[in-house]
Amino acid sequence: MSRRFLYMVVGNCSFAPSSYTLHRINPSHLFYPKDSPKRAAAAVAAGAKATTMEAAESAERTRMKAMRTAEEAERARKKTMWEAEAAERARMTPMRAAEAARRARKKAIRAAMRQRAMKPTMADDAENARLPAAHMNFSSPGVVMDFGLIGQSKDKIVVVDGAPPEYARDVCDAPARAVLYDDASHSVRAQPSIRLPQCETVPVAVGDNLYFMDEEVEVVPNKSDKNLRALIRYPAGEPDHDSDWFWYFFLRPPYDAIGTGENGPERRDMLGAYAVVGESHIWASTRIRGTFSMDTASGTWSRVSLSPLPFRGRAEYAPELGLWFGFPNDEWQYESRDSGLLGAWDLNSVKPVGASVPLQASGVWKVFGAPSGSFDVRSQLVHLGDGGRFCVAKLYQTDELVPPGACSHCYNDGTSNEISFAVLTGIEVGRCDGGELRMVKHRSCKYSFGEYSFPRDVL
Repeated sequence: MSRRFLYMVVGNCSFAPSSYTLHRINPSHLFYPKDSPKRAAAAVAAGAKATTMEAAESAERTRMKAMRTAEEAERARKKTMWEAEAAERARMTPMRAAEAARRARKKAIRAAMRQRAMKPTMADDAENARLPAAHMNFSSPGVVMDFGLIGQSKDKIVVVDGAPPEYARDVCDAPARAVLYDDASHSVRAQPSIRLPQCETVPVAVGDNLYFMDEEVEVVPNKSDKNLRALIRYPAGEPDHDSDWFWYFFLRPPYDAIGTGENGPERRDMLGAYAVVGESHIWASTRIRGTFSMDTASGTWSRVSLSPLPFRGRAEYAPELGLWFGFPNDEWQYESRDSGLLGAWDLNSVKPVGASVPLQASGVWKVFGAPSGSFDVRSQLVHLGDGGRFCVAKLYQTDELVPPGACSHCYNDGTSNEISFAVLTGIEVGRCDGGELRMVKHRSCKYSFGEYSFPRDVL
């Protein structure tokens, strides 16, 4: 089933209560039409093999024709622009010329305020896009909010209060409120509350259920507390309840089975990678302790491999290709790091327990990286359904430039503003006649959020 909408969660930091807006984006805007010359040119540029020689020759002819047409249009545009400029110069008086110069300078200042000087990257071809109007608003005073997408149709969003501020975690015992937003019916349903988590969590959806994995791992010997929260849907046919979902606590992964101390790994670790495997298993991986698997039907954990998974964050499964896609992370660094790469792996070929051979990628491609000088870079991947289509989202921030001609000490009182951006890119992965993978990069859309808003998630 193909996705109808992408959902972008945007945070608002201009007010004390945590406020978020939900925006629907049509993913078809990220892809060229099937018969588009740009699509054929993108396939040729990506080195994708055509199914037949005639198709390859046709694509090349289409690409050359499109290039010639674009060059002719550009020459005609420049000629018209030069003629208009000559006529304008002849007409303008010195006073009007001075006024035009003043307007041009103001325009340059406004443009510089919106952009930052950056080294050209593969994302520079992104088209500036306007974010659709907010489809829904959520607010929660004092804490951040976690968002998770569930359901086969990918149109139900669970919103839960996240961890409290770090300074208040030891004393905070407030309930975490939860709601379910159904986009198909445009309705909101309250869900049972639960105690706030004490660290940042990662929502992992398995069918209609949502599991919250702790990002921080602290191994305490001989402690087996149930601290993995899950919002579980009652099975069909169950008696009526106050809610269709209920909270359940599962055991966390058996990280302490390896031991700690002088002869073991460090007590603290981080959840670096995770994926849903099959219809009922969650794989969780840390840098030090390897990979574990949870059977969500029984709640039991088992070790999969001594090696960590070779990607960072969530990997998306594409059933039409039989592969998991994500962002390679060979060095396993947890700070903001963006190589601009996309990889594919077959998790079914992971070596059994006892082996420490890293999983080899079935394919790695250069998509694009965030501009140099960016910070707080986050990469997210969304599988759009049939046809091997994905959306690659790059969320990042930059410092605003001091406009030309302005005093760096006077502009914004000597401080720099942090401007947030999101770039969404459509990609298509398929197989050639020989079975090898090919990746075609389609359109990129860039959204600017200014100083007081930021993109939180792309679901």
